[in-house]
Amino acid sequence: MELITTRYKNQVAGLLNCFDRIVLTGNLLQYCRSQGMEGYLRDNNIRCFDFQNMLGKPLADSLKKHAHTLAESAGIKVEYLEKSDIRKESHVQNILDKRGGQPGLVCILSCTEGCNRFIPQYFKDKKYTGLLMKPGKCLHYYFYFIDELLGLCYLRVPTWLPCRVQFYCNGHNLLAGKLRKKHIDFTMADNCFTAIDSFEIANKLAADINVAEIEQRLKYYVDSFIPAIEQTFPDKYYWSIMQIELATDITFKDESVLPGIYNQLVSTAVHTVKVPDVASFLGAGMPRTKLDNFGNSLKKTVEGVRLKHSYGKHSVKMYDKFNQVLRIETTSNQVNLFNTRRLVQHKDGSQSMANAAIPKSIRSLPLLFEIMGASNRRYHEFISAIEDFSAGRKNLKKVTAPVTENSRNYQGINFFNEADDELLLAIFSGAFTIAGFRNQDIKRILNQKTGKISRCIKRLRVHGLIKRIGRTYKYYLTDLGREVIATGMKLKELYIIPRLNFTHP
Repeated sequence: MELITTRYKNQVAGLLNCFDRIVLTGNLLQYCRSQGMEGYLRDNNIRCFDFQNMLGKPLADSLKKHAHTLAESAGIKVEYLEKSDIRKESHVQNILDKRGGQPGLVCILSCTEGCNRFIPQYFKDKKYTGLLMKPGKCLHYYFYFIDELLGLCYLRVPTWLPCRVQFYCNGHNLLAGKLRKKHIDFTMADNCFTAIDSFEIANKLAADINVAEIEQRLKYYVDSFIPAIEQTFPDKYYWSIMQIELATDITFKDESVLPGIYNQLVSTAVHTVKVPDVASFLGAGMPRTKLDNFGNSLKKTVEGVRLKHSYGKHSVKMYDKFNQVLRIETTSNQVNLFNTRRLVQHKDGSQSMANAAIPKSIRSLPLLFEIMGASNRRYHEFISAIEDFSAGRKNLKKVTAPVTENSRNYQGINFFNEADDELLLAIFSGAFTIAGFRNQDIKRILNQKTGKISRCIKRLRVHGLIKRIGRTYKYYLTDLGREVIATGMKLKELYIIPRLNFTHP
């Protein structure tokens, strides 16, 4: 299959894989649960009903006092946002336009937001007094700062225990810092690169995730912004991944090429990409239960048009950023839904290779770079197959003519024949993209006899649409098969059927 980057190689400046939005949560593992905090109270001779007065309120007051002290020393004020509809990003950008991009504390914002909190409770059934975790609202502080390596970041701090903090940074800013150190020139627009002197070096730097260095910087900012937590509890913050995005940017040399390509991509993908296809991009199996969030959506932004394919806690998106960058982006709000073959540590201390969920730990970043990069690559291959109309027509002719093999004739594929259409849709399912399909899989979908399915499979093989996997009884779509079927589907769904819809016989 000819990829978009190959087809337009003279117009493409380069391709870049890089983390975009990274949101981490920090927890005091020993004290983020009721039992752990109860143990701390017992060790310090504090009654549960004295929790708020002797521990909660003094700690909150200390956090507030230190925030105002930091603001005063930096020559800024703590700004309280009364309205919830105020966009913090826009507010911070207005400050940066006046302040500049030099490293240091940018601003401190405060607002009242929801969080979980401990409240004392007497449990009648167990006949003891303890702590209960309940949702509530408290004062939060947002410390926005510019780090020399990570760029613009924020640390979100609730003033109520268990004080679960949130950290944000952008992988493109991290890469920009690395490029500056290597003295490689680049041009950025918002959160994407519109030009880089060496895309090859940039890709290597983006894939080189130094987790230990990030953890060290996180510890530094926790010590700087909320020292009272570190001084009160012996436990250190454990960082896990809350949300992460990996972007694959295809950068064009000028703004005249992408708009025409993108319009074709969006108009086709919004109709042809189904839930099984999104599952195949993500390397996931079809869910046994109904997903809460799935489907396609189009949204127009200041930067361009965004097409989003939702799949539960994951999504695959496509953007045309500034008419120059075609972005494919995989987003996950629950990374442990990804599975991969990795080294698993067992409770008895032994280790073995097994298929297991990705841990939420920050140390999973390098592994997620590979998994989410593979998702973007599959989507890139998919849209490359449906984007080239001329190649689709050429390949369509190859499979419509009859073929003779061993003195036996095999009819060509007819996209306007209902039986052929059902067969092609069955083998084109995203559920078979990774593992392939067997006779029984197609039989279950089409509800046909085994002998008839075998003849259909033979017919598809002689026309070059499918290929057998080694010495197994499994088959997979060839590049020719994927291109021709995608083009045929687009021709029917986007042109023929809509035009005939309002035609009366």
